[in-house]
Amino acid sequence: YEITYGDWSSDVCSSDLAVADFYRGRGGVPKFTITEVARPPDLDRLLEARGWRHTGAHVTLAKDTAQVAPPAAPASAQVVPHAAPTPAWSEIYLAGLSADRRGIALRLVEGTPAPRTFFSAVRNGAVIASGLSVRDGALASVQCMATRADARRSGAATAILGAIEDTARAHGVRRLYLQTDAGNTAAISVYQRFGFELVGRYHTREPAA
Repeated sequence: YEITYGDWSSDVCSSDLAVADFYRGRGGVPKFTITEVARPPDLDRLLEARGWRHTGAHVTLAKDTAQVAPPAAPASAQVVPHAAPTPAWSEIYLAGLSADRRGIALRLVEGTPAPRTFFSAVRNGAVIASGLSVRDGALASVQCMATRADARRSGAATAILGAIEDTARAHGVRRLYLQTDAGNTAAISVYQRFGFELVGRYHTREPAA
């Protein structure tokens, strides 16, 4: 949903209500993402005054594929690329989400634009980790990273990252980026070991219940 800077300056009340109605009417959760370059500059204050609650801090990390070589993927984890989410892939990805997010999350994933590639890390015939990457010219995203609880710290996430970078580089991508919860220190450590660096911070706001 798009609103213009002018709309906010003249009528913040109708603008935020329009956003809320738009997403609620489609079964989604209304949410504003407040970045370091959000406009208008006082958007966060305006939303807080209107009752939109702070719902989470997040970070953006990025990696230059030309400058940092990826770590070797663990030989015991085979990464399989595929064009659409499989039931096994979906099970791994959705397991880490709250129940109220699973339905909309899967619809969003299925609606991601091409060119996209899904990745499954397979060990002993079972999917143990998931990932997704969407390419856009020289950029590619890293999304839907999840690992089965009993397979964490086994190198599966690193294997997925390696496959994502190999695929991206083969298509001329020069930079990978991802977003994650600021409090997810375990995941951030994995990404930083892989060569990702912090490039931005943001938080979200949702309407009060």
